[in-house]
Amino acid sequence: MKRDLTAPFVALALVVAALVLKFALVGYSFTAYICVAAAAVLIIMHLLVRFAKKGSKKAKTAAIVIACLLAAGLAVFAVSEAFVVKNAKTDERAYGMKYVVVLGAGVNGTAPSLSLYNRLTAALDFLEKSPDSVAVVSGGQGPGELISEAECMRIWLVSRGVAPERIVMEPNATNTRENLAFSFAIIAEREGGEVPDTAIVSSEYHLLRAKMQATKLGQENCAGVAAKTTLPVLRVNYFIREAFGVAYEFVTS
Repeated sequence: MKRDLTAPFVALALVVAALVLKFALVGYSFTAYICVAAAAVLIIMHLLVRFAKKGSKKAKTAAIVIACLLAAGLAVFAVSEAFVVKNAKTDERAYGMKYVVVLGAGVNGTAPSLSLYNRLTAALDFLEKSPDSVAVVSGGQGPGELISEAECMRIWLVSRGVAPERIVMEPNATNTRENLAFSFAIIAEREGGEVPDTAIVSSEYHLLRAKMQATKLGQENCAGVAAKTTLPVLRVNYFIREAFGVAYEFVTS
């Protein structure tokens, strides 16, 4: 009987794609891991189906269980992705808010990475449309960065005409939760203990999780300002990754 080799060939193609994404491109590691995981599942299912056709009840049961788990996982992914996409836009009520927190991203030496450049472009547009708003630029200094993300953002915004007194630096945060917590603390100190409704600038795919983190910190009415990821393929990669991050946030809420 001729064997069906479709699954092994597809699995091989996925592994090759994973190697290209991981080692030939920058920023696609998560999608590479997804490809490897999908290849592993394909091979496992292929073997189980073969054994099931030979009359193995255990193999048949295992195949059904794995299929059900995959269906449940895809459903969770679809729901999470739908929420990510729904929130991947600027909330019009953000304009005019007294404060806007700009979440940091990587710095290449002293220059903003593509993700940070996209966020800065969105922040500049927001500040031009909200002339009374103050920006809290948040981000510490990581490996390979000669200055903090906050300092990089301040320099970039000032060089494009934003008045220095409209920019407050938060140079210590290492993740989104710290970005927001430290920035809210600065705002609270400036406002006598209260944090008014605040806008948050981040990449479009990241806005939902940023607002979820803000809610966990007690700031339930934050508005999102979307920074569009300029590379379409990279945008798809980040949207896929973010669905898993949002699912994790829901579980740990």
